[in-house]
Amino acid sequence: MSSVIETLGCPCGAPLFFATPKNMRLKNTVPLHSDETTASFASRLAFANGVPTVADLLLDAEVTMPQFLKGERRAFEALEELSGVATDDLMQQAFILVAPHVYEIFGHRIGQQHLLRGESRICPACFRQDTRSQVTSDAMILS
Repeated sequence: MSSVIETLGCPCGAPLFFATPKNMRLKNTVPLHSDETTASFASRLAFANGVPTVADLLLDAEVTMPQFLKGERRAFEALEELSGVATDDLMQQAFILVAPHVYEIFGHRIGQQHLLRGESRICPACFRQDTRSQVTSDAMILS
């Protein structure tokens, strides 16, 4: 059934993604930068593939956002299937819940009270690089 839907695509013209072993790797991939979090990486990956949110990207791989935010290994295995980036690399750069209200990232433990969840911040240089082919030259000057 998915092969019929895959050939039709979405009525809006966006690609459809399905969690099938033969079709897990996304068409557009992005590199995982050594100094970025996996959440940032997943956001850029979603954007590169026209997927509106990280949650939508994960749902395409049958993983929930809570699984991703808690650092469940299955979430990062699914992200590896989508992106081609190794699960261990993704987990090293993710906030992994290691104790109640305590996360670990890049080998450092951080209390939940120090995390700013629900806020979005971007690196302007990375944003320009990721959107260069999709932004007009006039908009680039303004950034």
